[in-house]
Amino acid sequence: MRFRWFGDYWIGMAVLLVITVSSLWLARQGSLTLYIHPRYVVFTTLLCTMGLACAALGLTLQRHRPPVLVRPRLSHVLVGGLCLMLCAALLIVRPTSLSSQAASQRGINISDSVISNTTLEDLTGPSVDYSQFTLKEWVSLLAQTSDPNLYTGKQATVVGFISPDPDNSPNILYLSRFVVTCCAVDARPVGVPLYRPGWKQTLKAGQWLKVGGTFVANPDIVTPPIVLEPQSLQVVEEPHDPYLY
Repeated sequence: MRFRWFGDYWIGMAVLLVITVSSLWLARQGSLTLYIHPRYVVFTTLLCTMGLACAALGLTLQRHRPPVLVRPRLSHVLVGGLCLMLCAALLIVRPTSLSSQAASQRGINISDSVISNTTLEDLTGPSVDYSQFTLKEWVSLLAQTSDPNLYTGKQATVVGFISPDPDNSPNILYLSRFVVTCCAVDARPVGVPLYRPGWKQTLKAGQWLKVGGTFVANPDIVTPPIVLEPQSLQVVEEPHDPYLY
């Protein structure tokens, strides 16, 4: 009796099936955007569907082939086992977005390519409607100018999760979100600084907030020079799509 089931062919087939099925399951649940940019969801779904069809065809053809003994390579077994475990984790563990801890580790507002992808003229033109600004657009504007006259009287409503101030200021917290370019691996955290003295007594890192307020010069006269002073603050649930693009 020859044991064809342990050959490299079957290791590869198992990996292909688990990857395609887990990816399609995540797409069906609407959770694939927690891992990749929405523009790649259709492409990924189509590719996985084609992979599943090819796997089914390969299994059908394999039934008509005579059994042969093929010894699997140890490296193939290890890589295949690792892929299977990672894919199984995707199916077992509830998909979650990147955390405030990840934001602190990656550094808030340190990627110019993420923050300043629009010019100052684009953000301050006569036809600009500041009431429609997203958190990312406010971050981009704050990164390009700290002129207090520009922010006078401007209202902002932003939604994000709490990240502590990198300089450990007791009065400053950041309302943050991750900006995804391709996938969660390259996600970069951006945030608007909020002036909230003693915020750690009532709030905690990772909580999602909806904040409305006006921008003012930092009363502590330290960086950041411009901060959002909340006039309304509400704890909310994490949005269905927590990332910005």
